[in-house]
Amino acid sequence: MKMGRRISRAARQTIDRLCDEFDDQWARGFRPNLRQWLDKVAEDEQAELLSVLLPIEIEYRVKFGETVQRRDFETDFGQFREIVERAFSEHESEVRRNS
Repeated sequence: MKMGRRISRAARQTIDRLCDEFDDQWARGFRPNLRQWLDKVAEDEQAELLSVLLPIEIEYRVKFGETVQRRDFETDFGQFREIVERAFSEHESEVRRNS
């Protein structure tokens, strides 16, 4: 799936709303299932949604003391390997900056 694909305004609004809800679930101590959240949008919008949800998930899991493994997400979301790589690279850069 190509990244950078233009999505409709309605799809963008849906993705924004889902991101807010996903973040809220984590903030309230729930563990939303990432795959189930991707299923809430059309297949051609899932890459865009994952690109914003995955960094949220990584941030909360680390905050809650979990070890987050890139390979787990590569296995679960192999079709979105580039997104997983980017999210973990950005996370690792942030960790280095804050060390």
